[in-house]
Amino acid sequence: MTVDWGGLDLYSHWAAQLGPDPLREDADKEVLWQSMQRSRKPVGLVLMSQELVAGIGNIYRAEILFKA
Repeated sequence: MTVDWGGLDLYSHWAAQLGPDPLREDADKEVLWQSMQRSRKPVGLVLMSQELVAGIGNIYRAEILFKA
């Protein structure tokens, strides 16, 4: 069985659609904050939206909202 994951072009296409990684040192929290203010979605859905912020996931979403 051979799995074709695609090439660098496919990776670049999908990676370009992700929001910033919040764990990076150079992450800009203002970009996410501005996106959240413009959105009409509930906060939980915004945090799960990979287009706005990459990689949060359901567990971290729940913890972020609990802390807030």
